[in-house]
Amino acid sequence: PADPRGGRVRRPVGEGGVDPRRARAGALTTLPRPADFPRRHALARFGRVEILLETAEAGLYLLHVDPGRSITPHLHRVMHELEWLVAGELSRDGAPLVGLSPVEWPRGQVHAYTNHGARPATLFCCDRPPFIVEDEVLVDAEGREVAP
Repeated sequence: PADPRGGRVRRPVGEGGVDPRRARAGALTTLPRPADFPRRHALARFGRVEILLETAEAGLYLLHVDPGRSITPHLHRVMHELEWLVAGELSRDGAPLVGLSPVEWPRGQVHAYTNHGARPATLFCCDRPPFIVEDEVLVDAEGREVAP
């Protein structure tokens, strides 16, 4: 900062100032390694789930939907989901998904996907909080809860 008498004022370290030599020497960059984030896999009714990362706040997943299989209609009362197609062919409510447009599923909204293609399809999914098995509420065509 400038000195009101016309010069520059240098704040000593420890009084809100930073010694530029120490700032340069203290710079540190860390890059994550794949081994820091081991992927886990789980079987699902529609195919398999690849668990990329789970924290206290959210979970990141790849949902691999086998040909001819569906993520059946369901809703969540606790989780909030964001999903988008990253590979293959899926339909939602009978309409094919196109491109990488994310779809947000607020709590309580019924959603489902079907793979009509000949190859597995993959959805990237972000759940907040991380996936809760008991919060996967299966419903029928009218939105009534059904047993798993």
